[in-house]
Amino acid sequence: MLVSVARSARFHARVAFTRRRLLPPLVLAALAAAGGLAARIGGLRPLHAFDLGVEWGWLLVFPGVAGLGLAAGAWGLEVESRTLTYLMIRPVKRAHLYLGKVLAVAALLAAIGAVGTGALYLATWGSGGGAELAAGLPYLWRAEVGAVLAGIGYACLLGLFGVAIGPKGFLAAATYVLAIEWLISRSGMALHWIALSHNLRVVAGVGARGTGGHALVSAGVVLGISVATLVAGMILAGRLEHRIAGGTS
Repeated sequence: MLVSVARSARFHARVAFTRRRLLPPLVLAALAAAGGLAARIGGLRPLHAFDLGVEWGWLLVFPGVAGLGLAAGAWGLEVESRTLTYLMIRPVKRAHLYLGKVLAVAALLAAIGAVGTGALYLATWGSGGGAELAAGLPYLWRAEVGAVLAGIGYACLLGLFGVAIGPKGFLAAATYVLAIEWLISRSGMALHWIALSHNLRVVAGVGARGTGGHALVSAGVVLGISVATLVAGMILAGRLEHRIAGGTS
């Protein structure tokens, strides 16, 4: 299992870079994060400018849009580009193939989100010299954790959309991330605790500064959603494999 999952992960990570699938969401995230830098130049306090760039750039736009492109199509994108055929001629179960893909996507999103958050920190807090950079460090580490969890959470959630719905998964996932998730996260009811974006903001300390206990609870919720959707996606991928085998036998 480990060998097949690692093979799938390497393949999909290579495809993401060679086909430049990460470039459009990376540009969008940079533009969103630049809004925070522009606000800082315009006179906004470093903390507020940093929050603005983190929330829109590295907690929402980049992991959400990149996750849509890399994970939500699950099988549809591979069939169109014939990469699924390339992988399926090897002894790799679909569940393992799916797991490798989601792990590769999650690792890429988490790593790029962490680097982007660090760059934003230097840009927004660095103008005041070493004292200002030191003052921003407590906010930086929480934002870094939030960016990493955002990459993991969106990769797992959007991958499930793709494998569950098929070629139409992209549209369904986009609707969820851009509309339903946003509405749930900003509802005044307890329902917002099931939304990734709300819990990611609590973990990152964006906006209202929750306590460390609140952040730990939200981190647990994000990881719980990630594990649950990852397992559900693997189960669905395995069932899809059995349906295909049954139809061809």
